[in-house]
Amino acid sequence: MHISLYFGCIIFSSLISTIYSLGPGPSGCFYDGNVNAQCNRLSSPPVSSLPEKCSSFLYDGLTVDLNYNVYFSYDTNNKTQLQSLIKSSKPVFMYIGHVSREEWTQVLGCGTFIKVNVDMEMEGIKAFLDDYPGIKGLILYCLEPNENTKDCPNFSHNLSVYLSVMKKKIP
Repeated sequence: MHISLYFGCIIFSSLISTIYSLGPGPSGCFYDGNVNAQCNRLSSPPVSSLPEKCSSFLYDGLTVDLNYNVYFSYDTNNKTQLQSLIKSSKPVFMYIGHVSREEWTQVLGCGTFIKVNVDMEMEGIKAFLDDYPGIKGLILYCLEPNENTKDCPNFSHNLSVYLSVMKKKIP
């Protein structure tokens, strides 16, 4: 019992150390690009008013369509918001994904893996990121299944390949 608990603590502390040094840190603050639409067109708070204790900003977001175009998910004002976040002294991490799990299964080749989809998608993502070099990392979204999701037996494996390709093409 003590050995497995000790081993679990080592893994957990290593994970926390990795998250802090490479990821959003202990206090990543979510900044929603959809505030205008959700709050009756009230403007988003200025970056200067965000808490100083934020170790990074997690920004929502970007969408990739089935033609491999990458665009702001909510509003054209997001470009200004993102540029303000990047100009801050905090690292910026972007939420990025497809609009649904069903789209993810198409990109990942449900049943068989189609590498050309991933290569083309990475080209689109890389082109977008080249315009915003201050983005330090990506957070994928819409991966969770729902009641309408069709079975995709190779989803996890293909997602793993997708992430490997992403790591190589977008270091």
